[in-house]
Order: sequence, then structure tokens, then C-alpha cells
Amino acid sequence: MEIITVAKLKKDTVLIFPSAVNLFLIYSHHIRPFIDTHTLIIERNANKSKYTLFVKDEKKLFLVNNFELYHIIKDPDTDQKTLKKRVEIINITENKFDFQMAFDELIEIIAQHKNDLNVKAIHNQLKKILTKEMNRQFFNKNIFTIPKFCQLINITEPTYHKIRSTSIS
Repeated sequence: MEIITVAKLKKDTVLIFPSAVNLFLIYSHHIRPFIDTHTLIIERNANKSKYTLFVKDEKKLFLVNNFELYHIIKDPDTDQKTLKKRVEIINITENKFDFQMAFDELIEIIAQHKNDLNVKAIHNQLKKILTKEMNRQFFNKNIFTIPKFCQLINITEPTYHKIRSTSIS
């Protein structure tokens, strides 16, 4: 494990690991815009204290998890206090990438903010990302069902179906 500052990460070329890009897109488009500013600040502080995984390739770092950290790194207006924050990182090899770990982290965020999110749109996006093999490995099913999604984010199916579908594709 290595400890690095946000400022150092901002100087490095940090990209999203290709196998995790779709999860980051869901976070960026379907979750982050709907989290209020105060909660986002709390989220930023909490995310900086967890382990962050990177795949290192020559002079590039590929971020594997910690969705909010990516936004912090790419934000041109990061304040001095945030720049000094330390992040615990672990460099892994490409073959050590675990999609389920990043998926579980995203599900945890969805569960925390489910009342403010369009969970139907998120579920539809996740269904598009998860392959049959992933579904079998994670859930022993061929598809990512509504009941399984509801169980993961701790809502009932009737609640899921009552949610207004103002879907963002």
C-alpha cells in the first residue's frame, strides 16, 4: 500500500480502467448529479479514506474504484485542503482487476442515495453492462433481475415499480 496526496494524483495521468468505465459513467451521469452538495462533501471525505486501486501502465495510472476520487482529481477548482488529503492506493496488475469489487462499491453508493436517484434508469444501465457470465458468477442467474437489484439496494419491488421513470438512457 502506498499513500499519496490528491495533488500528486492530479499531476499524474489518471485514467479510468477500461473494464470499469461503464460503472464510472453510471456514477457520473445517474448518481453524482443527484447527490446534494453537502452530502457530496461528506462522500468526498469518506472516499478518500478507503483503499483505491490502480493499474499502473508505464506513465499512466488507471483508476479501478473510488468513483468520487476521479471527479476530485479531474476538478480544476480543487481547494488546497483537498489537495493535501492523503489517499491510500494499491497498485494491482491488470489480471488482478475484479469487476465485482467495483460493481459492489457502486451498488453501495446507490443503496446510500436510493431516495434521490432514478433507480430504474440505473438498473437498466447495469443490465446492459452485466454479461450473462457476470450474472451467473455474481447471482447464479442469466440476467440482472429487478428482485435482485431491489435486494442489493434494500428496496421492495413495489417501491421500484412506483418510481417515476424519467429515464436518462
